[in-house]
Amino acid sequence: MSARNPILAGTFPDPSACRVGDTVYLVNSTFTWLPGLPIHASRDLENWELVGHALTEGNAGPLDLELGAESQGIFAPTLRHIGGRFVLVCTTVVGTTERSFVMTAPRAEGPWSTPRFLEGAGGIDPDVFEDEDGTVWWTGTRLAADPMWHDQTEIWTRPVDLDAARFTGEETVIWHGAVEKAVWSEGPHLYRVDGTYYLLTAEGGTAEEHSVSVARAPHPRGPWEGCKRNPIFTHRNLGRSSQIHNIGHADMFTMPDGSWWAVMLGVRLRGNRHLLGRETFLVPVSWEEGWPVFAPGVGRVPAAIDVRPGIAPEQRCLAPLGDAPERPHELELPIAELSAKALRPVGAEWIGEEERSFRGVRVASWKAAISLAAETLAAGGLVPGIVQDAKNSARVRIDEDGRLVARILARGEEEERVLGRPDAGARVRVGLRDLVCEIAFGDERAETVLALPAGWLSTEEAGGFTGCLLGLWGPALENMTAPVRLAGTELRP
Repeated sequence: MSARNPILAGTFPDPSACRVGDTVYLVNSTFTWLPGLPIHASRDLENWELVGHALTEGNAGPLDLELGAESQGIFAPTLRHIGGRFVLVCTTVVGTTERSFVMTAPRAEGPWSTPRFLEGAGGIDPDVFEDEDGTVWWTGTRLAADPMWHDQTEIWTRPVDLDAARFTGEETVIWHGAVEKAVWSEGPHLYRVDGTYYLLTAEGGTAEEHSVSVARAPHPRGPWEGCKRNPIFTHRNLGRSSQIHNIGHADMFTMPDGSWWAVMLGVRLRGNRHLLGRETFLVPVSWEEGWPVFAPGVGRVPAAIDVRPGIAPEQRCLAPLGDAPERPHELELPIAELSAKALRPVGAEWIGEEERSFRGVRVASWKAAISLAAETLAAGGLVPGIVQDAKNSARVRIDEDGRLVARILARGEEEERVLGRPDAGARVRVGLRDLVCEIAFGDERAETVLALPAGWLSTEEAGGFTGCLLGLWGPALENMTAPVRLAGTELRP
């Protein structure tokens, strides 16, 4: 039994995981897309099932996501089980305002409570930790009050009453980063292991300098001692020729057999570009001389991991070298089902009814496409396409003369190209093939293909924190029974 990395393919960043009984639950950031904060569950670490979303149309209102710019909104959640219930703490960023909130649920599937903000919980990336004496500690990140270098942060902690959504004790600044002049020490998580407290953090920003560091202390307030091996895990030393990069923002958990594991975000590169977003990766963890060791014996994210109970952690990394394998898969489903299960944008830069009609699914493979019959396109006023954000996309429509027209939106600048007139029975396809965006029409025997370098759809050129989605624009997607075909994607809204 083995798991393959990434365990969640496509844009599933900032993972946080906790185990309850024999099941591990995992949550990810979703920025200004709904439904938000997806929660997956697994009993074996190989198979992950989407069991619900903490944010839905019914409870997201207080977060003002519709006012958020691209890559604002929901940042870096932490998921824990405290007092017999699930607790989720998170940050919402809208404009220059950062607010942190708490949500609870009796089950991971929900229903989840309406977000409640905590007065004084500024900054980003909150963590919540229950100590053995019942004290609950809230830990967060903010820019340092008296920085010694640009983008230096400070990590602080204080006791909290989750039911009252208020702090109950004084704040203590506990960390500024493991490496001098390293930026953005963030994403903190507290743990208690054999009577010692551990602080796990990300460091270096979320791009190629991303890393994982750790410190320990006799009490949550400190004094904190950094590990001499910091950063304890990173791919930045591998250079950008590594197929998996930007590794960081980790969270640890245990399994019933006592084994330790860590989930973290990373990206898969093609030609120094990534288009699939920040994905969730898994590594085994061992403990040596009171410190965690990630991917022991290998020191990097493996492509495959032995997840059977009882295996020594240094024997779990089955395929330490090379790129993570693709997951070839294809599904066909009614457009109405795609609309019901897909993500929709709610951010401020998605302007107008037509733009906000987009429904998409995460691109999970470097060979991915959405396709449907040309007659469906014409009859339903549908527009298939690929999206990085509101300013970077490619889509296909049929004009008044019955011709297929490709609309390429790059950095907000629009260009249209006439592709031709489709024959009866033709299918229209939009997708990725490595670093090429393909817009095509035809049948199984022959296709007319417009191939465009896809760099403008990458995070490196478009900016932001999200990855590409494939989907449809249309006035009444929820009512259409015509089929749409998806390849290289997974229906995980």
